[in-house]
Amino acid sequence: MLIYFYTSGCKVNQYETQVLREQLCINGNTLTENIKEADICVINSCTVTHNADADCRQVARRILRVNPRAKIIVTGCYAVSSKEEIEKLSPNIKVFADKSKLLQELKHDRTPAGIESISSFHKHSRAFVKIQDGCDAFCSYCIVPRVRTKMWSKPKEPLFAELEALIKNGYQEVVLCGIRLGKYENGKNYKLTNLVKDIISNFDNLKVHFSSLEIAEITGELLELMLNLPERIVRHFHIPLQSGDDEILKKMKRPYSSKTFGEKIKYIYSRIPNIEITTDVIVGFPGETLEQFNNTLEFVKRNKFSKLHVFRYSPRKGTPASAMPDKVGPVEIKRRAKAVQIIYTKLMKPK
Repeated sequence: MLIYFYTSGCKVNQYETQVLREQLCINGNTLTENIKEADICVINSCTVTHNADADCRQVARRILRVNPRAKIIVTGCYAVSSKEEIEKLSPNIKVFADKSKLLQELKHDRTPAGIESISSFHKHSRAFVKIQDGCDAFCSYCIVPRVRTKMWSKPKEPLFAELEALIKNGYQEVVLCGIRLGKYENGKNYKLTNLVKDIISNFDNLKVHFSSLEIAEITGELLELMLNLPERIVRHFHIPLQSGDDEILKKMKRPYSSKTFGEKIKYIYSRIPNIEITTDVIVGFPGETLEQFNNTLEFVKRNKFSKLHVFRYSPRKGTPASAMPDKVGPVEIKRRAKAVQIIYTKLMKPK
């Protein structure tokens, strides 16, 4: 069979698509990037925002239009949160919240239970490697803890076997990924920093990147490791801010204040001056006043971010924020998003 893949969302989603690619090609199936010739089209979906949901539906409708004979399979986070909504699009669409059942469906045999693993990464010179899954933070705006409920960390032995396979196939850089990467734990006293030390010790010349980390998860020990191993650990952190206003941070249920976040950023720069720090900001959160939005603008001005991702608040059904009063209108949310981008662009221009 010819199989087409479409992936939206985070690095963890992209890793999970690669797992499916490798599993489904074991039995002689072939990948294609042409929807028209595909026998099966797999959509690995995201549901972080309304736009992510809409993206999945749009891709499914396109496949139905250009290749009506293809079997369409939707998996991923949107498949977990809104199975019935997706199925309404067409009887030709099958929805699998559980990817192992998807594999059983397409391979026509029992997929042995085991830990996900990859040996390459499609169209990437740098491999994303999932070492953690699940989130228990329950920020008031976020649907992720409701669709990725199980906290899980990959044991060291299968991870090292995976890294060996990637290195054998020519990969020299890996991005360690997780929904809450800083929650990695393989035993009570074995955390992310312990794992990175062991990777560095066991795999000569392998370069390590991190996906997103929360501000409290960046420890002095991790900074020390990054400082002392510049050739092995990429000097970059992605640390979500979300808002520069303390009241909005409380309503978001974020576990820090703008002051503590800013102080930690300054501390990181003091330890590693040439580090790149990127962040996320959400604008238009329910009840966000102009003054509170301006606090976020001022925070962005005061702090040095190498890159800024601006998200317009998107209500997710079932989250506390979706029921909060004083919603900000879409036109105003769009204006605020543009204003943050303009400020950031000005800051980035060489003087």
